[in-house]
Amino acid sequence: MRWCCFVILKNRTKPVELIILQSLRVRSRLDPADALRLENLDKGYAGEVQFDNRLSAAGWNGLLINDLLLDYRGTLFQIDSLLLQPDAVYLFDVKNYFGDFFLEDGKWISEYKEKEVKNPLLQLKRTDFAFRSLLKDLGFSPLIRSNLVFINPEFHLFQAPRDLPAIFHSQLNRFLSRIGRKSAAPPSYRDDALAQKLLSLHVEDNPYARIPRYEEQDLRKGIYCPGCFRFYSAQHQKRNVVCSTCGYRESNTEAVLRTIEEFHVLFPDKRIQTQRVVEWCGILDQRTVRRILGKHFVRQGKANASIYVNSDPI
Repeated sequence: MRWCCFVILKNRTKPVELIILQSLRVRSRLDPADALRLENLDKGYAGEVQFDNRLSAAGWNGLLINDLLLDYRGTLFQIDSLLLQPDAVYLFDVKNYFGDFFLEDGKWISEYKEKEVKNPLLQLKRTDFAFRSLLKDLGFSPLIRSNLVFINPEFHLFQAPRDLPAIFHSQLNRFLSRIGRKSAAPPSYRDDALAQKLLSLHVEDNPYARIPRYEEQDLRKGIYCPGCFRFYSAQHQKRNVVCSTCGYRESNTEAVLRTIEEFHVLFPDKRIQTQRVVEWCGILDQRTVRRILGKHFVRQGKANASIYVNSDPI
């Protein structure tokens, strides 16, 4: 039996921009530009998660870093997935495009949208150049293989040149098998040193995130169903809330903790207090909310001035 050492050094997390836009879509009304931004972010994230699942299930050696945002001499660039193996470093830019596309004179034309879209190959080339330059400055010189990954089986690119650095959905199994055969050796010390250096250089806050302005008083209060995004009604069972639209069921505790997490992302500077959570959740009484806060958070202060903090970041 072959022993494998596949380690995910940085998991993918849902972008804060996407979380906020999803919340604002439910609790207010997005303008057309923000709604389109949400649609694109949602599709992109879903495609990246699909690719993560394929890599994780491959069963070979390697170090994987997801969602890496780096700075090279004042220029930020993002790497969707970076796979480090002894033979090479694989850089992947994942695209969840849908429909038929045409390549005409270097332009990418979407038949579905009937318009030209940004050339993803140019973006890949810029990322590849910045990454190579950064590694050179850091004293690393691995073989780098950069590829676009078109994860959606409903995507087709007509007139694609043979040398296009791209992996289509129908090619993904063969590609993973091919690099798997090259990964007989576990990650080396130098692979790990490079990975740790890149992790230390990761930029936490994405300055390109486009988040619309919003105020707490302008947002609809309540707990909404994570399945169909309809708000729960005030009528609920003693220990559970049940969506009257789709039938989704969760405990009061799960619903409150999920909604507190949402509030924390929307308003990171506001303190968690019992009355504030009661008003934000809308359908649960103060006693229930206080019990949940007392069990899952640390209380500081007394009476009405008390706040709740989490020992682990939400």
